[in-house]
Amino acid sequence: MARRTGFSVGLRETLYNLTMRRNSVYVTFLVIGGFAATKFMGVASDYVWETYNKGKLFKDLEKSLAAKEE
Repeated sequence: MARRTGFSVGLRETLYNLTMRRNSVYVTFLVIGGFAATKFMGVASDYVWETYNKGKLFKDLEKSLAAKEE
């Protein structure tokens, strides 16, 4: 059987060797990946929420209320 060659095969082999060869490395990769994905989703959802509700949030209104009191 001929061995497959190409960029995608090399990439898959490299990812396998880096992350899934030993169980301890794989579990560590999953835990760190979970924390990173959670942080990314939190930042992304906050950005979308603040962009969609610009001018309606308390931090935006707080500036205008402080200006009216003075």
